[in-house]
Amino acid sequence: MNYSRQEKLKAELVMAGFWEANAPSDPTKHWTALEELCERVQKRLAEAASLFVSPLDGGRQSYQVLLSYKNEDRIIGMGEDIYEAMCTAAVTLPALLAQHPEYAAANSSKSRENCDLLISQ
Repeated sequence: MNYSRQEKLKAELVMAGFWEANAPSDPTKHWTALEELCERVQKRLAEAASLFVSPLDGGRQSYQVLLSYKNEDRIIGMGEDIYEAMCTAAVTLPALLAQHPEYAAANSSKSRENCDLLISQ
């Protein structure tokens, strides 16, 4: 992912309320920040919802983020790398939750277990 795409995604994350503009770490390029972003996304999801990150076409160049809810799976983000895929998923989440309120957490301040970036192969 190039620098301009990173900056655009970071700005969109700030606008969506997932990230702070002056945060020292950046989920578009820092692993620990990406894990924090994943936890923030997970907190907005219903208990029955899970996120999975997997490479596309068995390769490691492109990734997708899958939202699994009960018996339904939905791709909510894709990208050249795991950072772009997860950031894209976070940016699209507010609109998705507006369309599908059943995916949303009943209480956005709830405590969730640690969000693992599960990478399927």
